[in-house]
Amino acid sequence: KQLSSFFQAKWQQQFKTGILEATDEYMLQPDWAKNMEIIDFLSGADVVRQRNAAEALRKRLKHRSPRIGILALDLLEGIIKNVPSFHRQVAQPLFMDTLINIVKPEGAKAKFLRRLDSARQLSVEGGERREKVLLLIQSLGLAYAHNQDLPVFHSKFMYLKQAGINFPQPTHDESLQIFYTCTPCRSQT
Repeated sequence: KQLSSFFQAKWQQQFKTGILEATDEYMLQPDWAKNMEIIDFLSGADVVRQRNAAEALRKRLKHRSPRIGILALDLLEGIIKNVPSFHRQVAQPLFMDTLINIVKPEGAKAKFLRRLDSARQLSVEGGERREKVLLLIQSLGLAYAHNQDLPVFHSKFMYLKQAGINFPQPTHDESLQIFYTCTPCRSQT
């Protein structure tokens, strides 16, 4: 049992390192080779490993640097498209709250701090991160609109719509059409 927990801890550290490398702040674009390595691993991972991966990814999504958040979203989008069983991890309240907090309108303090931010790039990337999250929530919400397996996606999407959040129109490249044929999501429970 001790040996098993040793290997589990070693695996967790290696996987977290992989996610850190895939979302490194100094990368100008996603490292798709690293992302696919992570995706391939998660496609055969058990629930515990997927949960650990989701937690590491959630931390990168909420990172102060919008660049890291964008890279984490690129990785998350790849995982969602290729690992339907991972949808359950995204549907967890803590993960969904992280996504919702990225798109919620800013309060007065956040607006003040953003004005103090001298780097224009951060606010541009922050807007890009927000738009990517909105597209992801919209895609998941529409995909699960008639699927009661994970109703949280549709309910959060509707909550944001009713709160007056404007969702961007996805381009053909941004469209996550894979969600509209979500029958594999049920079979992998």
